[in-house]
Amino acid sequence: MWKNLPINIRQRVRQRTGFRLPGRRTAVRGFTIKGMREFEAGDSSRALSRRHYVRSGEELVIEKFPERNASILILFDISASVHIGGARKKYQAQLDLLYQFGWACLWKGHRLRVIAFAVEVELESPVITNISTLVDVVDRLAVLGEGLCGTSHHDVFERAASIAGHPGHPADLICIISDFLFPFPRQDFFRDLDDLLDMADVIALVVRDRVEVAMPAMAGALLIRDAESSVTFWAGGTSGFDPVKELDSCGVDNCVLMTSQSREEWFEVLADLFTIRLENS
Repeated sequence: MWKNLPINIRQRVRQRTGFRLPGRRTAVRGFTIKGMREFEAGDSSRALSRRHYVRSGEELVIEKFPERNASILILFDISASVHIGGARKKYQAQLDLLYQFGWACLWKGHRLRVIAFAVEVELESPVITNISTLVDVVDRLAVLGEGLCGTSHHDVFERAASIAGHPGHPADLICIISDFLFPFPRQDFFRDLDDLLDMADVIALVVRDRVEVAMPAMAGALLIRDAESSVTFWAGGTSGFDPVKELDSCGVDNCVLMTSQSREEWFEVLADLFTIRLENS
């Protein structure tokens, strides 16, 4: 099922030659054709298109550039707020999502790198090109997140920007897996996210649990304990933070994945996200 996920990258994928092509990729390996021109003095005889020469007698050269599949960077939130949940903890759901989405990327020949973060970068994986390495990274993350408090995007965004601008193997797609319950002021996060969007294609996979969305509306004030910082404060019963609206305002494509949903339901949500991206390209 997951091998059929239509992963669409909006920004133009960098090629090894420096030439850039639209990011909607279908081939896994080989060459992509820039165009054709007439055979010129100094060209290698191997560059001559034998098929065209046999059919029409035309001496044409097909200009090719090496194909390179995308490099995908996954920013993985392991802060305190993802260790809560009703059906199951958001952290366990995120680990499952990381494996399924990562497997889909690898199936298409893409390269992965995972950066786990809370206040600081807690883990940065090597470049992942096979399932065994992906499984090893997921296993390491499974025992990493307990006991971490707070969230800060500054270090992980700085590292992501460095990778996105790498001249050799830049990140073509940055995928953020998080509940996006960042401490105040949240406007700093979304401002910096907008800057990151200028460097690479960015998508957000928002993981939520029913305990966050099932609270009934009520009048008056509520005493709330922040899951990240353990700070308590009063808030209006009708107030709330919607990360999807903020992500939409930044122009970041996103989808919401519930911890209570099955893998099949996750696949449908992600397939819809990438299909819409393709239609709007």
